[in-house]
Amino acid sequence: MNEKVLTLEEVHAGLLELLNEFNRICDELQIEYFLSGGSLIGAMRHKGFIPWDDDLDIMMLRSDYDKLIQNIDKLNPKYRLNCLETMTDWEYPFAKIDLPATYINDEYRTVQHGLFIDIFPIDKLPDNLDEQTKIAKKVKILDLLRGSGTKKKYRPTEKMKFVKNMIKPYANLRGPNYFARKIDQLARETNNSNQLSDTIGVMVVSTHGTKEFLSGNAFSEAIEVPFENTKSFIPHGYEEYLKNLYGDYMQMPPKEQQTPGHYKILMKIDK
Repeated sequence: MNEKVLTLEEVHAGLLELLNEFNRICDELQIEYFLSGGSLIGAMRHKGFIPWDDDLDIMMLRSDYDKLIQNIDKLNPKYRLNCLETMTDWEYPFAKIDLPATYINDEYRTVQHGLFIDIFPIDKLPDNLDEQTKIAKKVKILDLLRGSGTKKKYRPTEKMKFVKNMIKPYANLRGPNYFARKIDQLARETNNSNQLSDTIGVMVVSTHGTKEFLSGNAFSEAIEVPFENTKSFIPHGYEEYLKNLYGDYMQMPPKEQQTPGHYKILMKIDK
């Protein structure tokens, strides 16, 4: 087997194939999704990818997330769903759809997937800010342990190296799947016990903490928008979401920050 490193243009083309398949299966199942993170910025600022971005981020209500997983047999077998519900060793508390003909070579951490779309569940949270903060802190600790169990070595810019070295033996003993399941359990329990609240958001990732938690109206409607040569969807409250996370999201970052943020992605080639 031979391999080739995908160019950014080839990465974008592959992600658009994945997005078209995701659109198809969501249409068939009559479920909604929303672009999130940098993909949502890309849709609003560039009508597609941020030019240097190398993945796609999607979020969906917990009920739709579960419906997708329960009907994953409808997914084109060219692609693969990775999630806690179908894999005993999955290392994330959210799902990814990837292209198994590709893989990621990363010198800093183990990676279980190839070219991918992230799919984050949106859950209900308590309206009380103190309670939200406690939940976000729990997720941050669990995610720190989860991530420490996947490390091969630290990046030069890695933060909290001393703490990570201290917890790494325990993180390795338990394994990242253990902590991913703990985060998933916390999110599901929080969602189930706060069905009457007016606060909602992605709680299974710790990057932005309580900034991810929005008013209930934010995800009340999926608005179709153009994305490159296809379609995608943004949440009704996209302004609230993007300003919470990024401030002036229409402002381009400095040139030195305009670089792909993830991994080297390779394609397997049979000869």
